[in-house]
Amino acid sequence: MGKVSFVLFAALIYGATAQAERVFSSTSPHSVSGALGFMAPGMNEMAGTNGNGQSTTVNFKLSGFLGLGGDYDYMAHKDFSFGAFFRYYSTSASYNNVSYKNQIMTLGPDLKGYFSTDTWGCYFGTGFGLMSPSYTGVSINQGYGVMMVLGFLHKLNDKTSIGFESLRMMGLSGPIYGTPIEDYMAKVRFQL
Repeated sequence: MGKVSFVLFAALIYGATAQAERVFSSTSPHSVSGALGFMAPGMNEMAGTNGNGQSTTVNFKLSGFLGLGGDYDYMAHKDFSFGAFFRYYSTSASYNNVSYKNQIMTLGPDLKGYFSTDTWGCYFGTGFGLMSPSYTGVSINQGYGVMMVLGFLHKLNDKTSIGFESLRMMGLSGPIYGTPIEDYMAKVRFQL
């Protein structure tokens, strides 16, 4: 069974590569994107341990700047890509003279679909990511989640597009439940 699965997977990748080469004969199917924006967490709960080693739960409540991100996309077809995403968020605030800081890093594979015209494009996608959160005074273990993204791009030339996207990450396992990440990012995409 394992050999059959591997052969089918290899045939799928080969077919997707051959199709992309036919569709993108004049341009490369590879692209990278950079994103900058802010995070606004939804309802969430994260389990961890405090400085005394006691179990506790915390919530990401802080929103604001800074969010950084990057994507790699391989256009398997003019309206479908697969690749990977990376996001890092850090925001802090003070309440009653106590400083709080929420940080989270996530990365994983993703799939995107596209609706495009000559100059504009809309995309939607989903993925699976590893989340590594940090909360002031609490140690939280890593967890897994599902990513959903929606955005648009405006093509400036054959190699460069600019746009805006919103990404939401929802915890599925371990210590992370709910939506610790929802972001709003300005995005620049470069065709390689």
